[in-house]
Amino acid sequence: MMARTKAKVLSGWAVARVFALALAGGAAGFIYQTQAGEQPQLKQVKGLIAQADEAKPVVLRDDTSIHRLAYSADGKTVATVGITYEAIEVKDTKEAKDQLIRNTTVRIWDAATGKLQKSLGVEKHTYITAVGFSPDGRTVAVTAAKPAKAGSVDLNNVTLRLLDAETWALKREVKSDGFLTALAFSSDGKRLAFGGGNSRITENGSFVKLWDVEKAKEIGGTKEQKPDGKGEQGQDKNGYVTCLAFSPDGKLLVAGELDGKISLVDGQTGERKQVWDGHRGFVSGVAFSPDGKTLASGSHDKTVGLWDIQKGKVHHTLQGNDVNTVAFSPDGKYVATGGAVPIEVILWDAITGELKQTIADLTLPVTMVVFSPDGKSLAIAGGKGHDPSGGKVSGEVRLLPLDALLRKAKNEKPASDTEAKGGKTQSSDARRGDQVAD
Repeated sequence: MMARTKAKVLSGWAVARVFALALAGGAAGFIYQTQAGEQPQLKQVKGLIAQADEAKPVVLRDDTSIHRLAYSADGKTVATVGITYEAIEVKDTKEAKDQLIRNTTVRIWDAATGKLQKSLGVEKHTYITAVGFSPDGRTVAVTAAKPAKAGSVDLNNVTLRLLDAETWALKREVKSDGFLTALAFSSDGKRLAFGGGNSRITENGSFVKLWDVEKAKEIGGTKEQKPDGKGEQGQDKNGYVTCLAFSPDGKLLVAGELDGKISLVDGQTGERKQVWDGHRGFVSGVAFSPDGKTLASGSHDKTVGLWDIQKGKVHHTLQGNDVNTVAFSPDGKYVATGGAVPIEVILWDAITGELKQTIADLTLPVTMVVFSPDGKSLAIAGGKGHDPSGGKVSGEVRLLPLDALLRKAKNEKPASDTEAKGGKTQSSDARRGDQVAD
């Protein structure tokens, strides 16, 4: 059985982002004061025409390329991680030459007004690869990397940082023997999973570790998982975990891999239980439904799989964009995906796989889509990356009322796959969710 609908286009605003897969990175200590003269380019602008009694879109614009986004547990604030680039002279090569290295800025915004609340300042020669709030709202976790020595672009000083969510003061820093690319809190906030690859211990295989937040110690992790040589563009010679998600009950942890595999990990011990052949390209995002029965996995192979967790099978394959990010709505009704080729965000029916809405006419690649904790808003992050010719980087976050998106989708009359106009037959540019038989 196949569900087909014509893509419905929502235009009138642009979303930005450069996809930064955390495979080359940077870390240094946070700078907890905004540097003198640092002024983010923030504007709150009007979005879609909305009814007087409904929430309006909020737009955050920044002078960094935003590649990570997280809501606080109460949904009142949004944290963004933005990147700029600096040319430095590399001295540890035979021929000295300038190379680009990332600088990172973390900023915290009011989710209702778009007002900037705090900037942690520019952290030079640092790549923050992931950020997340604990469910109790007390802790923020970030993974970051920086060069071990000045003048190097080898980002091999890697740490997990635990910060106070109110003050953003550093509470604890944990060093990693491998590059970190992803993190996730369990729903009760007691465990933090973090993972990556190129570990000296795992001999360049991917890994996941579990951290007890209250006891502040490592409590488990996976053994070596080497790539199988089937990843895209030969990148799989070093295995990497690219994304992580806990099941709602915390018993299962899912890790997306660079080689397209999906690993099922015991959420209590960190032991790898199963490995699924997920995608032909690297897995860019994983998300659980609120009831824990369905897993959504997105990939650069332009598909999103909706998996039956118990059966270990895909029951819908969504033919979408070059997927950079995946999110499940808190009520379990919708899956949101975003990408760069084409630049768009798609809302899917999580039960039927039907395409509900396409947010198009965007000018910048989409890096993340995240639903607010109450499910009333959809945040879309993006940014423009380095331009070798010297162009400026830029970033943007759109906080969109979900009701307005769904109402527009409902009000737009769906077109059939074939429409007769003026005596001519026109085929629709249909997207679909293919239902897979058992």
